[in-house]
Amino acid sequence: MRKLIFMGTLLLVIQILMQGCIKHCNQPLIKGKLIYRSCASIVVEVLDSNYYSLGQSTWQSSMPPKNIYHHVFTVANHCSFPAMTVGKEFTFKVISNDVNNCVVCALFDAPPLQKQLIKVTDK
Repeated sequence: MRKLIFMGTLLLVIQILMQGCIKHCNQPLIKGKLIYRSCASIVVEVLDSNYYSLGQSTWQSSMPPKNIYHHVFTVANHCSFPAMTVGKEFTFKVISNDVNNCVVCALFDAPPLQKQLIKVTDK
């Protein structure tokens, strides 16, 4: 009887874990590039043409040399974004929620108006 209860509980836990994965694991991997980072803003350029709609069509950096970029967005969850250098390409998933409870500076550097919550992936 104990084995039967244990097996039932184990199957229930596996089912719950699989449902959680279905929500997050099926999100597409999108290729992006870090184009700007300050203490206040992180700006990502979408490199995958299927997902250009995630970003603002055109944005000009307010910092010299004031380059113009296309298909860019501001990372809304600044504190969850990993340390990486400007120019690095990476893959990410768009997520629905994240805790963003860290302190950022009050610098206004005119980031893109379009914002996305993302999670950088290892793949």
